[in-house]
Amino acid sequence: MSAIKIESFGGVIPRLGARLLPNNAGQTADNAQLFSGELRSWKKLGLINTPTKGGALKSMYRMYSGATDYWLSWLDDVDLVRGPIAGDTSFKVYFTGDLSTGTNYSAGPRKTNLALTTAGTGQDYPKDFLEMGMPAPGAAPVVVGTGGTATTSISRVYIYTYVSSTASWAEEGPPSPYGTGTGRTDAGWTISGLSTGTTGKYQFGGGIKRLYRALSDNAGNTNYQLALDNLAMATASADDAITDANLGVICPSFTLGVVNSEWVAPPSDLTGIVAMPNGIFAGFSGNNVCFSEPFYPHAWPIRYRLATDYPIVSLGVYGQTLIVTTKGFPYAISGSRPDAMSMRRIEENHPCVSKRSTVSFPFGVMWATPDGLALAGVGGALNAIDSFMKRDEWRAQCYPDTLIAHQFQNVYFGFFNDGTQDLNFIFDKTNEQGPLTFGNFGAQGAWNDPESGKLYLLKNGTIYEWEADTINRAPFDWRSKIFVLPRPVNMGAFEIQAAYADLDLNTSVLASATALDIATNTGILGTGAIDTANLIAWSASTSYAIGDIRKGSSGDIMLYGLQAGTSSATEAAYPGTLGGTATDGTVKWKRIWDLGGVTKGDNRGHILRNHIQYTTADPAFDGTAGNQWGIMLRGSLLVGGTYAAYD
Repeated sequence: MSAIKIESFGGVIPRLGARLLPNNAGQTADNAQLFSGELRSWKKLGLINTPTKGGALKSMYRMYSGATDYWLSWLDDVDLVRGPIAGDTSFKVYFTGDLSTGTNYSAGPRKTNLALTTAGTGQDYPKDFLEMGMPAPGAAPVVVGTGGTATTSISRVYIYTYVSSTASWAEEGPPSPYGTGTGRTDAGWTISGLSTGTTGKYQFGGGIKRLYRALSDNAGNTNYQLALDNLAMATASADDAITDANLGVICPSFTLGVVNSEWVAPPSDLTGIVAMPNGIFAGFSGNNVCFSEPFYPHAWPIRYRLATDYPIVSLGVYGQTLIVTTKGFPYAISGSRPDAMSMRRIEENHPCVSKRSTVSFPFGVMWATPDGLALAGVGGALNAIDSFMKRDEWRAQCYPDTLIAHQFQNVYFGFFNDGTQDLNFIFDKTNEQGPLTFGNFGAQGAWNDPESGKLYLLKNGTIYEWEADTINRAPFDWRSKIFVLPRPVNMGAFEIQAAYADLDLNTSVLASATALDIATNTGILGTGAIDTANLIAWSASTSYAIGDIRKGSSGDIMLYGLQAGTSSATEAAYPGTLGGTATDGTVKWKRIWDLGGVTKGDNRGHILRNHIQYTTADPAFDGTAGNQWGIMLRGSLLVGGTYAAYD
């Protein structure tokens, strides 16, 4: 007896013809979750937040305080890392790629914390930030020794540094030019001409200056040691009466005799910041790989830089190895200290065609090339997707130049645009059942929260969580290979093995949700004469939860709470169309229904009927044309539907 049996479900292999596929592979595997070998669907996305920032958002990050989340968003391709600072409770983060400019700042690497991010009103986070590095004072100190009775004269050499607000950052910058002066050994020393700050976003308020003096030990080694600490930023002159024996610590932001050891700010075009072990940050500028001072992410000494042959595109990290992708050959850099990094060129040529396609995994780094998906790890670099797609299929189906990617559960999630729509593919190199599937979960940005492990997507300016809808699942499409039997066969029956109990459970969950929707709608629409009577009006400075339904104070607009928070003191200007959103203090409302007049929302004999009149050409339920809209409560229009479609 002839039979076709599919015991497990696999992904697609576009490089093979439909008849040549393995028995478990599919010609099509769209939105299919195949990690288990069973045919399952993905849960739909769950709406998390709609940032107020206008434009096409590309990047996001979540800060929090207690149970309150603050979603940072950018219009640019921003890379962000958490500060490696022991005991930090202020949520310090450092980021590159923000191209926005202002009155006293230009595009460049930046830093912020929770206080700066949330300063002021509104939800356009981050509200404020600082430049990542610290500047050097511009003026050399003027050193004068006066008085004294000794017959011997000496020379003294001084430098000084800026230190940002000691209350929140306390980051020390590179030293000023040195100043020298001569006086008797018992002279009084005055150091003047000190700079008092510079323009830019550095948070000098609450900051200080530190004055260092050169001192040589018995072995002939010279260092700059602390003479005066906690000088106010506005101080331009100070007296130094400290003896050599009482000088303090050696200046950390400069090593005398070591070229380019100063703790300078990162290059203004630093891009692609990533975190490495041992408190080291890395980024790139042109074809230079730059490293920070360990545990001092504001300091990027020039002596730590390494150059590549080709312009750098992106960075990725696995273990203690930094993978550098370029427009030519990739590089691997390893080491435990920035002054002892070893760089080698990977001889396999895998040029990166999309910076945002680069994803770091515990086993290596993956990125898009013209030929496929490169993977650099312990054994070198290879085309990880070559067994499934050749160059032609890769370029025709995955559009690598547009690729945006992130990892979720150590699986590569790629999002691309085919010229007309945003789509995705999922590649799990460890899954023997179905490594490659496609889908229509398009996105313009992606981020994996390292604390929760959740994957978030940016779609059309809104933040969604992957697999967050507990009720609804995405439809999937799986199509088998073409089976060729040795002779013509008329199949008489087929059997499908499925978890039918799960289907019954889903039906029960949906029924419960529908019942809740009906009860909510009935409460809203339960009066027979005035359609707004059962709705509570909006009020100022009031706490609202997600799902709260209110009417505007004018009585003709119905609102649905999308985001919990507290309303402002003044009522917001609501959107002019159904489905539009408005920010009200920290609450976000969605306009879901018009209550005024009789064209929409009239419930005089029509709300609880099974009739919808779309145009005056439709027969009116009560004989009056053109002014009634009936609503079937069993259809859950208000709460369970897509409200904008009913305007």
